[in-house]
Amino acid sequence: MGNLEADLHLDRKYRILVVDDEESNCIVFVRALQLLGYEAESAVNGRLALERLKKAKFDVMLLDLKMPEMDGETVLANIRTLYPELGVIVLTAHATLESAIGAVKAGAVDYLLKPQRIADIDATIQRALKRREASHQKERLVKVMEQALSALKEENISIDRVEPAAPKIMQRGCLVLDIEQRIVTILSGENDPFDPQPRKVELTEVQIVILVYLANHAQKVVSSSEIAARALGYNGLSEFEAERIVRPHILRLRRKLESDPQHPQLIRSIRGKGYCFSA
Repeated sequence: MGNLEADLHLDRKYRILVVDDEESNCIVFVRALQLLGYEAESAVNGRLALERLKKAKFDVMLLDLKMPEMDGETVLANIRTLYPELGVIVLTAHATLESAIGAVKAGAVDYLLKPQRIADIDATIQRALKRREASHQKERLVKVMEQALSALKEENISIDRVEPAAPKIMQRGCLVLDIEQRIVTILSGENDPFDPQPRKVELTEVQIVILVYLANHAQKVVSSSEIAARALGYNGLSEFEAERIVRPHILRLRRKLESDPQHPQLIRSIRGKGYCFSA
């Protein structure tokens, strides 16, 4: 493992529970995992494993199937009900096709055969952790989107949030923004807003809010998280989460405003940083 914490972009150690009725296996696996940077504990049967889970939170379990008192399949059934977020990797020397299929159906995220190199176990643990982090990130994004839709329905996004002293009509280069009416006039050449040639487009409430914010910060690179927080009022989002909210609106703005949306000139993307408005 190169650097688990760096790979997963987190600053904590992950907790692994090793469940195996052979105590020598528990000792070897726990020590090896600790050397790799994990926090690891063990249980020599399924009953003890469930007791461990009641007392502490673990991220991944390495689970043997054939054990006394309570076998691995029974443990899996309990975990699926009580600890659905726990990633379970079955590690067994008694493998059959039926047991592999049964383990996956019962909720195991992976299935390894003994003996197994610790490097392969580590790689499997990392895959399980990354899948879980991706799932959590998706859940957080869904919640953010739900909040955004709820805010729109309640008309909580207002022009006043963007710029309290913003004028009702403002011009930035070739664009004339009628903020109250949500109409943008796109000038060409020496035209003025009263020339019959200019093109007019109507924007949504969110689009005009974002455009006004960008226009008031012309020639500056503005991140998605800044747009989400300062223009739309969503504080505390990561750049990834904010990008998922802001980018669709930017794309729609480009389709309405740009002469060639595939090669935007008004709202340009600055790779890895955000957006820059230039009229």
